[in-house]
Amino acid sequence: MHLQAVPPAQLAALEMALSRLRHHIGKWLVIRVRMLPADAPVALLRERFVEGVLRTRTGPDGTDDVWTLWGRLRPAVLDGDPDIEVIQTQLDALRGVDLTGPEGEVRRGIAITMQVQAATSRLMTRLDARRDEFEDVWEAMAGMRVVAVGAAAAPRAVG
Repeated sequence: MHLQAVPPAQLAALEMALSRLRHHIGKWLVIRVRMLPADAPVALLRERFVEGVLRTRTGPDGTDDVWTLWGRLRPAVLDGDPDIEVIQTQLDALRGVDLTGPEGEVRRGIAITMQVQAATSRLMTRLDARRDEFEDVWEAMAGMRVVAVGAAAAPRAVG
């Protein structure tokens, strides 16, 4: 389902799911590489890239690679959403990257992870816009009810 088609009642739960997705995959997949200077040695670039892919999340329960996290965090309700499809396609492509390969292969992998990160950010931006759209409608509806109640109450107060 496309994000725009998600019923308003499901937005809060979806917000939590997408927030976890952006944090655990969008952030931790790329942060180790992004923290490096532009002229970082290839060996260090490769090390940080591999850490991001194979040790995307480390916690008390152990370490998860990006594909394991994606399997757990992928919001099934959004299957078919363009950004979910981008993430899936890019993570599939990432499986084909030689993590120990030459510099060009490492840079290709990093470019893929950046696309995944961008897609997770777009999902949150689109969710925020969807929620804001719904909140505006809700406020307008609430305002109309107040006006209607006020108009209906006025004749009783006068009579």
